Amino acid sequence: ETIEHLSRAWAFVRRHPVVALIPVAYGYLLWLATSTGQWFYADEWEFITTRSRPPLSHVGDLADVFFRPHNEHWSTLPVILYRAIFGVVGLKAYWPYLVVLLALHCSVAVLLARRLQRHGVSGWIAFAVVAVFLFYGAGSENIFWAFQMAWMGSVGFGLLMMEVAGGDRFTRGRVVLAWTFGVAALACSGVGISMVAATVLAVLLRRDWRDALRVACVPALAQAVWYVSYGRSANEANPIDWSSAPYQLGSYAWRAITSTVDRTVGLGGIGPLAVVVLIAVAARTSRSFVDRHAEVLSLAGACVVFLALVGLGRVGIDFPQASRYSYVIYVLVAPLVAVLVRDALATSGAAPRWIAIGLMVLTFGYSFGTLNDDAKTEGKLERKIKRSVVAAFTVARSGFAAPNAIPDPYSGDLTIARVRMLLRQGIAPNGEPTAQALADVIARTSVDMTVQPRVPLAGDALVIASLGRVTAQPIETGCVGFFPVGANPQFSLLPRRPASIKIVPLVTGKIVVTVKRNGRASPPIDFNVVANNPVFVNLTDPRIEYVIGMPSDGETKACGMGESIAAG
Repeated sequence: ETIEHLSRAWAFVRRHPVVALIPVAYGYLLWLATSTGQWFYADEWEFITTRSRPPLSHVGDLADVFFRPHNEHWSTLPVILYRAIFGVVGLKAYWPYLVVLLALHCSVAVLLARRLQRHGVSGWIAFAVVAVFLFYGAGSENIFWAFQMAWMGSVGFGLLMMEVAGGDRFTRGRVVLAWTFGVAALACSGVGISMVAATVLAVLLRRDWRDALRVACVPALAQAVWYVSYGRSANEANPIDWSSAPYQLGSYAWRAITSTVDRTVGLGGIGPLAVVVLIAVAARTSRSFVDRHAEVLSLAGACVVFLALVGLGRVGIDFPQASRYSYVIYVLVAPLVAVLVRDALATSGAAPRWIAIGLMVLTFGYSFGTLNDDAKTEGKLERKIKRSVVAAFTVARSGFAAPNAIPDPYSGDLTIARVRMLLRQGIAPNGEPTAQALADVIARTSVDMTVQPRVPLAGDALVIASLGRVTAQPIETGCVGFFPVGANPQFSLLPRRPASIKIVPLVTGKIVVTVKRNGRASPPIDFNVVANNPVFVNLTDPRIEYVIGMPSDGETKACGMGESIAAG
């Protein structure tokens, strides 16, 4: 009996090899991500630091937490999911976030395999398409960055919507289910718009415009209500440049899809040829092909919608070769490519078939290697980010840090003020800061420039330690004039306690601040200044020396120094 069960299991695996591949892929990807040191960075900090649940009495604030757009995206479901995980593990570990991300990735792979099966693509072609996707090096950003569970959700719910609405059976229950999946796809990210469009187009091609309208109406209404209520604030903050962006869409989309092909197969320059051939072959398909394969054609068509939406918001800001774009492009286009390859090989001899298999093997090997390399590269960067963030929590506890300072350049949403907010909530990452990370973070966070002083000006708070290529003399009570006598004029200050100084340049230029601590100098921090416009430089840490560089072609006045010029 045991042998019989094993035989049946083996037969099932032979018929559905993807089922056996999923757990293997999941385990390997999780091990690779954790062993290479993936951690929080970039947009994740917006979910962590600005989406905290307010008191339930503040209903408006509560709605804002879950419905406020992230950039231009409706992100309600990812915010709920991310905050749920964060509520359990906080910053103690990153792997629980990766568990959810990789579960979503594998679910999309299953849905992709299901889509191929529905269109008669099985055997080694389907296995190769899904295997490449599971270890998709060209889309590694979506596989190792937990924040991308938002895009995963849109793609997964979009494929589920097509699964229930794209077939021949079109009952009321299926329509309601399609609405549910469609709204869920939209509530994950802007990618959901493309996925809903794919399903609506498939219903239009397979049935008629009335059914397409039925499927589209509820998701479209939900998207419109969200946009009017919350989403348009994103466009107001980052308006689209309609004078140039639409004219750059074609070039942007072309580079995105051709670079995806290049990085998927590992052959630079093949992308343009492959895309032209695909468009030519798809354009010559018969009406019967459209009827039989409306869904895969619609997915490929939705790629145009996806790249148009991305381009409008990202032309001039983001690279079209970003791996998160390649991930979505693969899901949208791979089913059509698989169907066309299957049809092309159906009547060919053994030689073309073996050539195609060989190319698939090479593609998988290249993708697998790229995935491993990207994991190591990203892990190295994120380990450095973690060291900076751990040091930021140490600095924030000391009290000597500018509230709006950003301790890590890759984590723009994490300021010292938000670090202190997390500390008040009892949240902190594990680990102790290294000396180098601590020095770098102190340099980034112990000085900032504002239009009002952070602390009242006080003459006894500062001592001028040295002058370089500049002369200084008192010009009025509490103020010193600095007159350049060479290139790169500067003076250094030793604060006795947190202090602010008022700087009034007589020429437009830059104020450059370098922080020195324990003989180690930080990279210079530049602040732009305008002639005769006063600014305040705030120095927060009395344990270090601040070197202030000023424009070399005119006088600079500094106030709040009091008698300290005598010490210089």
